[in-house]
Formats: sequence, structure tokens, C-alpha cells
Amino acid sequence: MTGDEWQTQVVEPLEEHSTANRRSAVENADVVRSAGQFREPITHLFSTEAEYDESRALRGRSG
Repeated sequence: MTGDEWQTQVVEPLEEHSTANRRSAVENADVVRSAGQFREPITHLFSTEAEYDESRALRGRSG
């Protein structure tokens, strides 16, 4: 899946979804590929959310 395909097939539908668009990863434009291209978008979303939360927690401890 190309970057453009990722944007149109995964990110944009999440941004337009009434529930998914409230996740911090979507709100902050931090949706990234992390679970492999053969997983469904919701797996990507929650994987990204967990990574984002961990990253925020680490930044909070260091500074």
C-alpha cells in the first residue's frame, strides 16, 4: 500500500468516522502504519493510540 493509498483508504475514513475521529491519534494526525498492511484499519488505530500514549508518557517523565 502506497502512502497515498494509506491516506485515502485508512486515515481519511478514520477522520470521517463519528467515533474513530475522537481518538487522540486521529485528532492529532498521528495515525501511522504499525500492524502490517494485511490488518484491518481498526487494528492500526488502536496500535497507534497505544504507541502515542506511551510516547506522551515517556516525554512527561523526561521533561
